[in-house]
Amino acid sequence: MPGTLLAYDAAFPRAATVLSSPSAQQLRDHHYPTPHQLLACPPTMHADVIGRQLALSADLMGLLDVLILFGHGIITNGVTRGILISADPLTDSNLWALDQMRGKFVRGGRIELWVCAAASSTTGGGRSSGSSFCQLMADRVGVDVLAAEDLQGFLNSAQRNVADTGLWLTESYFLPWEGTVRRFRPRG
Repeated sequence: MPGTLLAYDAAFPRAATVLSSPSAQQLRDHHYPTPHQLLACPPTMHADVIGRQLALSADLMGLLDVLILFGHGIITNGVTRGILISADPLTDSNLWALDQMRGKFVRGGRIELWVCAAASSTTGGGRSSGSSFCQLMADRVGVDVLAAEDLQGFLNSAQRNVADTGLWLTESYFLPWEGTVRRFRPRG
């Protein structure tokens, strides 16, 4: 049965004492197709392994309606270079790792990038923009990609201290989108 796969940075928000994960509740609250599956991407996972894990999860679920990648936009000097959800940022140079996701979606399926400024059109320093990154992802995987041009906020709730570790665990709530959301359709 098609559904929603949410892959997230298990070290989010990359703060020394806070680990935050999304919950399936926000997917239910916003009527994302069920079933819902969460996939934690540890900070040691490399791009090729992310691609394999996403493909394996999709195979176990059946075809996907929605794949959500939740992490950080990699922004250098105002230019979005990719997204960080594990050890390797996903960038133009390693998006081949997502080629395994081609054919894993229902007709009309999509990828959503829950990261800051993923669809930014700012360029500079010989670097392509976030919007070209999103277009390349759509072309490689063969489905629409939705991403925001602007910085995104998220709420943390349900904080709890992990005994004797100094860590706080929280749930991140991303939606609603902030600013302009763009849709990139696969070409060809």
